[in-house]
Amino acid sequence: LTDAAPLLLRELDSVVAKGRKEAVAIHEVLACEAEGTREKKVAALPAYAAALALYRAGSFAEAARAFEAIASDNPADHAAAVFVDRCRELALNPPDEWTGVTVLLSK
Repeated sequence: LTDAAPLLLRELDSVVAKGRKEAVAIHEVLACEAEGTREKKVAALPAYAAALALYRAGSFAEAARAFEAIASDNPADHAAAVFVDRCRELALNPPDEWTGVTVLLSK
């Protein structure tokens, strides 16, 4: 995209697709959300970015709490809920090497 501003994007994750070597950022288009959901997601953008930074830094328990606060304020925020589960699992079973990038093993 050359001008993503009118689309109201939120980064979801950085992933390496199966068969690829470089990570790409995956974004969610918030402009397409229902008005109430969109407003809550836009209002939570700073908190979401902070939670995502904690996740990428490997602070899984702290990131889980941050994403949980976002998800509890907006039950329609499925991405935040997915990160709560992912962070809890990673906190229980931390990876040996953490890059903050999700490697997709299947298409």
